[in-house]
Amino acid sequence: NAYANGISYNVPAGIDYNIQKMVPTNTISNGLHVMHFQFKESTSHSIIVSSLFYKSPTASNIGNGRYEHWIDNNYSQKFTKSNNNSSNVIVLDSLSFTFLPEGLHTFNIRFRPSNALWSSVHSSFFYKPPAASGEQTQYQYWFDNDYNDTLRTSIMTNNIFMLLDSLVNLVSSGLHTFNIRFKTNDGLWSSVSSSFFYKAGSTTNTPAKYQYWFDNNWQDSVTINIANGSNFILLDTLINYLPAGLHTLHVRFKIDGRDWSSVVSNFFYKDLAAGLTPNAIARCVYWYDNNWQNPKIVYYGGQANLISTVNADVSELNEGMHRISLMFRDELGIWGGVVSDSFNRVAITTSACPFNNRQYISGTFLSNNATRQWQVDSGSGFTNIANSIYYDGANSDTLQIINAPTSWYGYRYRCILIDDAITATGPVYSLKFSLAWIGTVDSAWENPANWNCNIVPDSNVDVFINSGASRYPQISTDVSCRSITSKPGTSIIVASGKKLQISGY
Repeated sequence: NAYANGISYNVPAGIDYNIQKMVPTNTISNGLHVMHFQFKESTSHSIIVSSLFYKSPTASNIGNGRYEHWIDNNYSQKFTKSNNNSSNVIVLDSLSFTFLPEGLHTFNIRFRPSNALWSSVHSSFFYKPPAASGEQTQYQYWFDNDYNDTLRTSIMTNNIFMLLDSLVNLVSSGLHTFNIRFKTNDGLWSSVSSSFFYKAGSTTNTPAKYQYWFDNNWQDSVTINIANGSNFILLDTLINYLPAGLHTLHVRFKIDGRDWSSVVSNFFYKDLAAGLTPNAIARCVYWYDNNWQNPKIVYYGGQANLISTVNADVSELNEGMHRISLMFRDELGIWGGVVSDSFNRVAITTSACPFNNRQYISGTFLSNNATRQWQVDSGSGFTNIANSIYYDGANSDTLQIINAPTSWYGYRYRCILIDDAITATGPVYSLKFSLAWIGTVDSAWENPANWNCNIVPDSNVDVFINSGASRYPQISTDVSCRSITSKPGTSIIVASGKKLQISGY
């Protein structure tokens, strides 16, 4: 933690820098330490990068390398031997375990090269079996949990063993477990090896058949005899009595009097019968995060194959990750499943130029023949819009606002669609104006070249001062804006006697 004794170096400017320094460690003690690095550019510091390192004691002449080993916890009876600093060490397999008792033990070994410390201990388990008893090799097997009826047979010692397949005559038809173990001439039994097997029942001369049912209506299943064969065709007329919608078909087979096969299930969709009025999408409901109690609604009409853009307003959401969820309903009143996806609501850093041009989309659909009428609310309620020098597309899906004065800040827009007796209202959009400081020329607030749209803000413009600019604004005259959003590390300097008026507060 000796920050006061830090060492500083000047480095050339650049993105990459390769540190190659001889750092003396004679002033620190042996053991574990931490080395810290930090970079400084202009007046700001980077984060601290820290790394652990270990200072070893000065080497001393302690002779050749060696190793030592011991059994279990008997370190006092360790065996030590020099190895002449060889890279390969062979521990003779003639190590005597005569006096060890039978059972599980631990072999421990560690090494020390010359002029170095002992390594970590490496330990391994081993098992000392009992002395061979001279008993004859045997195997033993039984079925299921019937160990009392186990069968034991002597065999010759061999790597290959064959058990006659006629032994399953001892069990009934159905699923069973076969268990077997072996006893070698040392007198110990092996672990039990168990396997499942299925004993089929005896065949009878009965015809093959199949059985099918729909959804969960097994009680209404239909069973039909068929000729044995590898190919099977189920008539496609069997679904006439089902209602339209999603269903499941289940089918299974029984061949030559054997047991039923597993059930095979598949989804299918039964369409509307010919001549009925086709269905269509009627509306879309969407919401953000878990706020399903306050959804937005987009209305549609006469759209069997829907292609639509939902212009979702996220201005009220905080910056960061969010989730949007959508549901659609058809004209029969049936809702589809919820479709969700995540998105990142980023901060507003720049504005489109020219900054006072806007384009809004109706956000709802009835039909191509529906009349469309855009409306504006300037503070006294919505009124119809006509095309002018400020508006284009007043009776289309897309409204273009051209060179609107900043005094229109907060005007609200929507589109009304009418198709016979059906009326749909699109989402409401609010007109806003914003500028971002870039400071590419100097620090003067009053210089248009320092703003991203080459325009100086007025009292109806939201101002954004973002981090990372080469310089930040200084105000030398009386100026105004509607609001200011400034990021960390930024600044605004107002000259003495001058005024920055923020009209939106």
